[in-house]
Amino acid sequence: MFAFLFALCLSAIDPTPPPFRRPFQPERVSHFECVNIVRHVEKLVQSGSGVKHIETKISEMCDRLSETRKEVCQSIAKDKIKQIVDLLNEMKAPQFICDLLGYRKILGPERQITVADCHSIVEKLKVQYKTFKPGFRRPILNQTEGSKIPPPVLPQNPAQPQNPTKPQPAAAKVLGDDDKPKEEPKPADGNSEARPLPAPIKPANDRPFGIRPESGIRDNRLQFPGMRMPFGLGPVCKELPPESRMACHIISRSVYKGLRLGKDETPEEICKNLNETRYIKLI
Repeated sequence: MFAFLFALCLSAIDPTPPPFRRPFQPERVSHFECVNIVRHVEKLVQSGSGVKHIETKISEMCDRLSETRKEVCQSIAKDKIKQIVDLLNEMKAPQFICDLLGYRKILGPERQITVADCHSIVEKLKVQYKTFKPGFRRPILNQTEGSKIPPPVLPQNPAQPQNPTKPQPAAAKVLGDDDKPKEEPKPADGNSEARPLPAPIKPANDRPFGIRPESGIRDNRLQFPGMRMPFGLGPVCKELPPESRMACHIISRSVYKGLRLGKDETPEEICKNLNETRYIKLI
């Protein structure tokens, strides 16, 4: 027991970082600190502060930070506050402002793709979209002949034989004296308790428990809107190396959405827009 507790204490003070913790990257700290400063400047602008007052406040905030964050904060507070205020007045987002200032968010290698591969993928996806049918459904999800579930065949009651091809019309009947309910005779032993009635005969058109009537619910319960991804994991992205497939899937989603909305964008525009919005990184 003592050995187990001693090993547990050693593992708690182990200086090696756990495998799930990301290594320290100064670029990530720079982007984080830039976004933090831009949001702080935005609050000061909303309160009616001028550029000089904002520069003073940001400089005071930089003095309270650690070394790495302090360097980034001082570089921004030195000569970029005026540019940040102008971009905020244009309703730009903090992430967009930091990208323009050079403090871009670092993406993993799985979202990197070359410019030539990006343009080629967009062209192939556009050709593939022309042969794609957005309204197509697999037979199990569509009301086709192969997907319709036949109604269950129930055994007919021998007491009431019915012929489905020749339905018997219900004859009109006038109630008379013969139709009055008759009293059952009492038992001979003098017991006044009534005898249990026989179980009623179940009509042939009744369905057993758990089977729904033919109301179309079974055919309509798996209908989805016409927004299926035609090539989210298609063979186009498998042509690229593994390190570029994630970027290819992001490009395919953007291309498909633009085509559905009727946008006519060139491959250069699509790749440039995804690169500027930090979805992918062109190399």
